[in-house]
Amino acid sequence: MTIFNFLLALGMGAAISIYLPMISQSARILGAPVLGNVPFFAIAFLSSVVLVFVTGHKLPTMAKLAEVPA
Repeated sequence: MTIFNFLLALGMGAAISIYLPMISQSARILGAPVLGNVPFFAIAFLSSVVLVFVTGHKLPTMAKLAEVPA
């Protein structure tokens, strides 16, 4: 488990070192710093939706989402 955690930390460090310049570049292209993260949030959202369907989890009802604390 220790080797797995080490490799996970190493991979996350590499991902962050690539992720931040990508956000900066997309903000430059879009012309607004706040919009720089929008493409990445969209990709994360779509990836999450695909994972829900692939793993076979049931989607909660909208009423259930209202129970989540702010």
